[in-house]
Amino acid sequence: MNKSDGAQHYRVSEIRGKHKTRALQDLEKDGMIYVDGIDPEPLDQVYQQAKVFFCSPDKRKYRSLGRNWGWFVDERKFDYCSRERFIIDSSEFVAPVKYAKHYLEEKGILPAKRGMWPTYRDFPGLQPAFSRVYDHWLAFCSGMLPGYNMGSLHVCKYHVARNPKFKISPHTDDEYVIAFRPEGEALEICGTNGWISLPVEREQALLVKPETEHRVRNILHKVRYSAFFSYLADIYTGHNE
Repeated sequence: MNKSDGAQHYRVSEIRGKHKTRALQDLEKDGMIYVDGIDPEPLDQVYQQAKVFFCSPDKRKYRSLGRNWGWFVDERKFDYCSRERFIIDSSEFVAPVKYAKHYLEEKGILPAKRGMWPTYRDFPGLQPAFSRVYDHWLAFCSGMLPGYNMGSLHVCKYHVARNPKFKISPHTDDEYVIAFRPEGEALEICGTNGWISLPVEREQALLVKPETEHRVRNILHKVRYSAFFSYLADIYTGHNE
């Protein structure tokens, strides 16, 4: 283990072994730690399959929404952000359909066909790739972090051929966030000395504790793909339920 870029580095084997307590202490103190030595191949597959879907014509995407697996959210018409994303999460973590529909309507999120997943006919590789990454990181978080054994995998495409261009404004989350290597601009974290950019390499992940402010400014003004896993934190009792 070592510290660079304002964040402590731990290998996966160290976090699962004798350095777990120390890793959690550094996470609490600094707001983030690097997890080194992850298997990059499953995430490569997620990006590969996500690109096939996101870059397909809308007609093909929407005709394929026929399975009750995951959420597809189209946010390309918003002023604050221009993105498409898929979310897969624990079944008990999903809001009831009636509430979810009302929530989306309030936020102006388009469609409508939330709760549907592309069929194997049009996108046969999507569900296996997403499920593999989701299952692995849910197990990882459950064995390490104080939380409720509920998480969600988000894969996003941020568009730039819109006005205004996308940005992820400074914000905090109530969950632990594991940010994987993006294809595009790096995530920035607000630390004790101000904003710092924290690039994530192919065999790394960045674990961010709840209520840590972060952003993406989109200085590069390029299409950005990102994937992250969020884990529902037990921020009140500090132990696994």
